[in-house]
Amino acid sequence: MSVLKYELKGNRGRSIRVYDRKVEINVSVTVGSVLTGNATDGEKTIYYTDVIGLQHKKPGGTIGYLQFETASGQMNNEKSGFWSENTFTYTEKDVKPAVMQEVVNFIKDTLEILKFGSISTESVTAITDDLPDL
Repeated sequence: MSVLKYELKGNRGRSIRVYDRKVEINVSVTVGSVLTGNATDGEKTIYYTDVIGLQHKKPGGTIGYLQFETASGQMNNEKSGFWSENTFTYTEKDVKPAVMQEVVNFIKDTLEILKFGSISTESVTAITDDLPDL
C-alpha cells in the first residue's frame, strides 16, 4: 500500500495526491474546466515506474502546471497537453511556490531512485567545479 506524502488542491477543478509510489490527479467539473473544454470528472493514477518525463512550469503570466509524460499520454489528449489528464494545474494562490517546489523535488528524486537506483550528485559537482571562487 502506498503512503500519502502530499495532497494539493489546484486550479480548474484539479487536485493531486502524491504518494511514495504513484500520483493521483483528480478532475472535477468547474466553470474554468468548461471554458477550457476540459469538463470531465475523473481520477487518473500514474505509477512512477510508468513515467518517462516530468515537466514543471511555475505560475506567472499563465497557470502553472506539473505534467507527467507517459507512453500513453501522447494519445490521450491531442488538443492540448496543458489540459491533459496527466497534468495538475495550479496558481500561486492554490499552492505556495515553496510547497510546490518541495513536491516537485520529491517526485524527481523518487523517479531518479526508481530509474537509476540512487540520486546522482555528479551533475551538481560538475556544475559547481566550473564556478569561480567568491
